[in-house]
Amino acid sequence: MIGAAHFFHDLYSHFLSPVLPLIIQNLGITYSQAGLLSIFHRFPSLFNPVIGRYASGKPTVIILSLSILVTAVSMSFITVAPSYLILSGLILTMGISACFFHIPAPVMIKKYSGTKIGTGMSIFMFGGEMARSIGPLAVLAAIALWGPSRVYFLIPLGMIMSILLLLKFREDYQKQNIASTALKIEDSFLSVFLKMKSFFIPVLMIMISRAFIASVLNSFLPAYLTSKGISLWFAGISLSIMQISAAAGTILAGPISDKFGKNNTLLAITLFSPVLMFLFIFSGSYFTIILLVITGFVTFASAPVVLAYVQHSSGENPTVCSSIYMMIDFMTISASLIFAGIASDLFGLQNAFLICGLISCIGFPFVLIIRKNDVKQS
Repeated sequence: MIGAAHFFHDLYSHFLSPVLPLIIQNLGITYSQAGLLSIFHRFPSLFNPVIGRYASGKPTVIILSLSILVTAVSMSFITVAPSYLILSGLILTMGISACFFHIPAPVMIKKYSGTKIGTGMSIFMFGGEMARSIGPLAVLAAIALWGPSRVYFLIPLGMIMSILLLLKFREDYQKQNIASTALKIEDSFLSVFLKMKSFFIPVLMIMISRAFIASVLNSFLPAYLTSKGISLWFAGISLSIMQISAAAGTILAGPISDKFGKNNTLLAITLFSPVLMFLFIFSGSYFTIILLVITGFVTFASAPVVLAYVQHSSGENPTVCSSIYMMIDFMTISASLIFAGIASDLFGLQNAFLICGLISCIGFPFVLIIRKNDVKQS
């Protein structure tokens, strides 16, 4: 149920990328401005310590339910925003609700996962990755059926999920069982980060490596393909195909990491992701879809492994560690998208993709550092 809630929340949050070429055309914005739209989505993550502290004292299921509704409403109107300012406001609102959803949800997953946190995180992240694949198709289908001004016809789906979530966890909410872990007094954001800096700094570098492929592809793939003469519809389908393969990698990565070790799984992912990015850039038309499938499967698979790593190492501070993870997620995605947008304006999308692939190579040695630190601690 939590994975399904993740799916419906993120379904709406992934409406932006497939309609970005349409927004660029209608509002006459640059690639840099388009990249900033994703930053507005992530900007509220700067306030994760405050949001995490607030959410830890509230019933988790209520927060998740409201977050789904807010995200559904705000993102269903981006195609009719009359100005860049209003569009930014809608996406910023969605970003705030996304923080309230993603900070406490992994704590719930940890509670119900037992000793198999990796598998639990894979189920949770699988919902998000499936939303990445279905979201573009859903918004494009809505535009095809009802036109850009009636995407809000999709809002009832989010309302139904919100109600189902409340019904599913009604007894737990009444007994305050769901929020029992979060209600414990946790250490401050700064003290936890300082105590675990030897863990979180390598995590930062690994997530930078991931963001410069996964986030850039997720945000700029339709624009990249349309710049090469491919139709908007086929570009949206290509994004969905990549995200379906990403969902497959996500659901398998957690169980694999539980069996073979989180570190070994991350080593393989950070090694092969840049190679696949380069192959995609220089591939011909016949191999583009195949490489998108493989790239999505490998690159996006790191998310549940890293999140399981964070929750496994969180000790008595799961909500605070989740906030730190979300902060790092914001920093890495923001940096990659700003860089990709500027580089695209200066050098073209293909050269920007190539540079991002080179930057992504930095992750591998930091996985080795985490392994070394784990050995020392053991």
